[in-house]
Amino acid sequence: MTSLLLRLSGEHPQLPKKEAVHLFRAYDPEVEYSELPGRRLVVETDLDSEAAVELCLRLAMTTAASEVLCEFSSPQDLDLPIGKLAAGATFAVRRDPTVDADQELESEVGAALLDLTESSGINLKVDLECPDNLYLISDTEDGYLLSLSLKKPSRSRFRRRSDERPFKKPISLDPLLARAMVNMSGVKPGERVLDPFCGTGNILVEAGLIGASIFGIDSDFEIVRGALENLNRLQQGFPHLVRGDALRANSILDCSFQHIVTDPPYGRASPATTDTTKLIRGFVSKAPRILAPWGSICITCPSTLDLTGDLSEAGLRVDDFVYQRVHRSLGRHLYLATRPG
Repeated sequence: MTSLLLRLSGEHPQLPKKEAVHLFRAYDPEVEYSELPGRRLVVETDLDSEAAVELCLRLAMTTAASEVLCEFSSPQDLDLPIGKLAAGATFAVRRDPTVDADQELESEVGAALLDLTESSGINLKVDLECPDNLYLISDTEDGYLLSLSLKKPSRSRFRRRSDERPFKKPISLDPLLARAMVNMSGVKPGERVLDPFCGTGNILVEAGLIGASIFGIDSDFEIVRGALENLNRLQQGFPHLVRGDALRANSILDCSFQHIVTDPPYGRASPATTDTTKLIRGFVSKAPRILAPWGSICITCPSTLDLTGDLSEAGLRVDDFVYQRVHRSLGRHLYLATRPG
């Protein structure tokens, strides 16, 4: 059993948690989670430590993560796996930043760690400025958690990717949301992902960086050419992009997909028009034709449109729903659905 402590971003009340839960559930259907105050989420999974940490580092809307080593009620009760303490490494102990600092508790836990490692023949050294390993003390209802902070990449990497795109349009999807949608879908390396309204390619970039086989359709030749330029610059896979009609995806692309992840062009500055509503609903009705059994679809639409009935009528099981405010009175709906086998 591997236990992880995630600190979720505050940009949305639900989406950061849903991103994490659905990603881990795709790899471990029996995953369990519990929430702690301060936008913290404890994830317990049967995945081994290496695999669980790898998933942690994929998350876009998790600002920090650590691997839980043990629970304790007082520093004298510490009982943690010695294998998690690297011989010769420097360390520091800090209180979880979601609560007030407690230097006395930090010192007591640090001393307990030194005593424990010395008795096991492991030589650790304290370094309060730049430690090799940072151990965090987090409050729970029954006591404390001691966890090892993971060196999670900064979320600024998503913004850098956006800035580095050679081809840009003002309506491009935020890379953070693009990665969150890919993660909610549970995309795994090697799986086929389709974005039938690919635009400048942000969703496909994020899926490609995970190692998925990526396919895109767009009706505008200039957009397709620009998306291909972005994909070739920002990820290492081999993108398959075509100019065409998303409603004819099953005849354009001669394969099925484990995942459809898409943000259709519904006009972010105004409510959906009759044409865009017809386009989105038309695609949803045909999506099962190109989805593999137990494949998923993660799709956005304007908040003026409810796709719950459309997804169900198409034979898809609606797994989740999120409302996201964009600006002023404009919002978007995000749906996650599955094609039952």
